[in-house]
Amino acid sequence: MSDPNTKSMSELREHLIDKATTDEDFRARLIADPNAAIKDELNLTVPAGFNIKVHEDVADTSHLVLPPLARLEKVEIEQAAGGAPKYFWEVPWPDSN
Repeated sequence: MSDPNTKSMSELREHLIDKATTDEDFRARLIADPNAAIKDELNLTVPAGFNIKVHEDVADTSHLVLPPLARLEKVEIEQAAGGAPKYFWEVPWPDSN
């Protein structure tokens, strides 16, 4: 069972998108420097070697994000089968009270 005080990558992504939708200053910082904006918002340091790119859809442009072309290695298949994908983070979630 996971700790209720941690969030998955998809939950962190959802939080960042929600915040960027309602806070124009945060949105601009997230686009300009994702690592710094994430550090400021979540007190989470993006691991070295892991890159985050933020793209903004506009009225006449939408982005389609494709998964990596490379096939999964045996270890990655085992991790996925065990419920722990390679790039899954569970991080402490700041108390919002």
